[in-house]
Amino acid sequence: MDKKRIKRIESELKKEISALINTELKNPRIAPITSITEVDLTDDLQSAKIYVSVFGKEYEKKETIEALQHSIGFIKRELGKRMQLRHIPELKIILDEHIEEAMRMEKLISDVIKKDEEARNEREE
Repeated sequence: MDKKRIKRIESELKKEISALINTELKNPRIAPITSITEVDLTDDLQSAKIYVSVFGKEYEKKETIEALQHSIGFIKRELGKRMQLRHIPELKIILDEHIEEAMRMEKLISDVIKKDEEARNEREE
């Protein structure tokens, strides 16, 4: 399968699933700050991993992922109506914690830099 076509379909899936989550799904278990960070489609277009970032407490993340997994049938049905594909891929929802991990690493680095500057200032005095 042409890589450009796969990337285009991944982008369209990401856009449509994001729109569905933000406008159509009315499940109160889905956290208000939920976003699709990536869609990874197989070369045969049969399955897609949907990486979801959820900002909130651990239980909110768990509930959001469970609610999204429970809504897979609805999401696939809506994608079938909105997209021009012969077959809608099987969807697998995966919690993406890369953003939070990057934020945590950034904070650690900032803390080390701040401590280093404080130590340097104490030596200069």
